[in-house]
Amino acid sequence: MFELYKNIYLLLVILVLNHEANSSLISIDFSRKINSSYINLPEQVSLIGNLKANNKLEKASYIGKGKLIGPECMAFDNNDNLYTGIGNGFIYKINTKNISDITIVTLTGPQTQDFCENKNFMEECGRPFGLRFKENDYENLYVADAFYGILKINLKTGLKTVVIDSKDKRFGGKPMKFTNDLDFDQDTIYFIDTSYERGANDFLFEYLEAQPRGRLFSYNEKTNELNLLLENLYFPNGLQLTPDKNSILINENTMSRILEYFIKGDQKGNTRVFAITPGFGDTIRLTERNTLLVPIGVSRINKLFSVLDLLGKYPTIRNIIVKVLDFGYVLSVIPKYGLIAEYDLKGNPINSWHDPSNKIISSISTGITHKNKLYLGSLLSDFLSVLDLD
Repeated sequence: MFELYKNIYLLLVILVLNHEANSSLISIDFSRKINSSYINLPEQVSLIGNLKANNKLEKASYIGKGKLIGPECMAFDNNDNLYTGIGNGFIYKINTKNISDITIVTLTGPQTQDFCENKNFMEECGRPFGLRFKENDYENLYVADAFYGILKINLKTGLKTVVIDSKDKRFGGKPMKFTNDLDFDQDTIYFIDTSYERGANDFLFEYLEAQPRGRLFSYNEKTNELNLLLENLYFPNGLQLTPDKNSILINENTMSRILEYFIKGDQKGNTRVFAITPGFGDTIRLTERNTLLVPIGVSRINKLFSVLDLLGKYPTIRNIIVKVLDFGYVLSVIPKYGLIAEYDLKGNPINSWHDPSNKIISSISTGITHKNKLYLGSLLSDFLSVLDLD
């Protein structure tokens, strides 16, 4: 009980010290439905060795500042064009040879671009969370859209095709509410649904509840076969096949870990913990060196940075807080830390880039390397950033 009182006190201190006079902290609404679970997080990973704190990210520069609101995903084509999806459902193309050359590719939702221009997390506009090109096919951009499922955008014709509808009848009574990321092995698409209960516009509640509602699916484009591979995942929000295509790495955000699920070989169907991350991670991507980039959305440096570290073992308290406080504001004043880590294929950290003072970027959601540059995006930023790796 002493630990509970201490953690609530710490949270209150953070809120009081960071509260702005003209901001609304109290927001009482007992109709808010939330059912938090008890969650026992792994031990915090110390920032030592290859994870030791540094200031590397403070040298990064901005791309599209003020225009790219909440860039959560990225993919490169074979002409050095960078594609990113943002909060209002738009997908943009950035010419990295001239980063001021930023053009709209499409809108993933059915509404008009004028209607969605200043919207955020609105179903009618869509919300792209994962972007991929198939190997040697740069004409079609595949999208994991939070609201609509898996889409395919023909970049030459502009044709938008629904590959897997989030409401496909084969999902039964649990349609996808929060499609998040995808990867390929030839004709098979692997993809994750963060939650069958809450949509992307309720991601804060889904995060705080820490319920195992996530799932991993496979879909064969040629045979139309859809399979549920894994369920009871904790806020899965990143997906990456290993280079040999024998297993899938899944970021389990609210458990601060990466799982490895085997799809081939003697271990087929088994799951193991691949790595414990130094925070609540997000999109996983391979580098050209066959290493893994893991962005950290919320750091676990100490309890001051993480609500789930403070109150993970106290679900009732989390339920009460959500009903009486503006939790979006609560999360906005909790200290931020910029961190993206690089891992080898055995789950060992081998490098990391930090912005401890939140000078350039924090709460990193996505990272990708291309031609010796590191590109970063954040759900909470209004820009992409780029860092020269020389």
